[in-house]
Parts: sequence; C-alpha cells; structure tokens
Amino acid sequence: MQTQKQISEFKTEVPVEIPSIDQLASSPSVALDIGAKLPAIQRAQIAKFCYQRVHMRELGLRLANMCDRHTLRLVFGSGVDAIYKQSRQVEKTLSELSSRRHGGNITLVSLATRVEE
Repeated sequence: MQTQKQISEFKTEVPVEIPSIDQLASSPSVALDIGAKLPAIQRAQIAKFCYQRVHMRELGLRLANMCDRHTLRLVFGSGVDAIYKQSRQVEKTLSELSSRRHGGNITLVSLATRVEE
C-alpha cells in the first residue's frame, strides 16, 4: 500500500491554472480539458475527490478514465479494481447507480406491502 510520503513524491507543478471545484463541477467539458493537461497523479487525485461526492461522481469517473491502472492504484489504493472497471464503462456504471438510487425508494406503501407478505 502506498504511503502519503510516496504519493507526495509524485507531486509536480501544475502546468495549467485550475478553476475552483465549483467551476469544474458546473462545466464538465472544461474540467475534462483541464484534466487532460494535468500530470497523471494530480488527475487521479482530483478523480478521487470527485468520485467520493455523489453529485460529482460522473466527473470523477471520466477523469479516472484518463488515468492508467498504476496511477489510480497510487491514489485509490485497494479500491483500484472497482474504480478502473467503472471508469472504463462510465455510461453503464452511471445507469446502474441511477437505477439503484431511483428503483429502490422505500415509501410507507411499499413498506406496508412488504410487511403484509
């Protein structure tokens, strides 16, 4: 497992000016253009930051898609296999996450139906 010290060895100067996270989230195409110009380790770090926030997960997956498995492993650690697979199938992943989120709503009616069964 990579330590914070090992990860910090990869930090370099950022070759582009990065807008605030709010600006990146509101304009995914701009975020992807900026992400493409960043060093791989920083792109992976931003991908992780975004992935950990539900409203920014798509951006995180799309940025992770621009990273190789090794770089993702440095940042995501043992979760790399899931992230790598999801980032290579972004549309499918988002569809599955959406159907889970919207298909499994618990209401009083659905709860009562379950209790009666």
